[in-house]
Amino acid sequence: MTTRLAGKKTIFLPFNQGDRVNNNGYKTAYLWENIWQKDSWLDIIQRFILNTGNTYIFPRYHQLTATRLLLASGKTNTISWTAHQLASLHDDNNQPIFN
Repeated sequence: MTTRLAGKKTIFLPFNQGDRVNNNGYKTAYLWENIWQKDSWLDIIQRFILNTGNTYIFPRYHQLTATRLLLASGKTNTISWTAHQLASLHDDNNQPIFN
């Protein structure tokens, strides 16, 4: 992801992974190693893409990872506590953020 193309000076921050280089030497290697693998991509299409009517929303890398880790934990209490805390969030006017 980048906000501006500037030739060799373009700075890419793909899917919130920052500027880290992995063992393969490519900053974007996680895309084909983790995201675009068949099972992962099918899971994203089936469970994560949101159609708002005029656009599609894809999860950010950290959102995808956090959700998958939480679900993989299989811990009922962890999921319940997270849902309870999200359901009880209020804004500055003490209005529920979620209904």
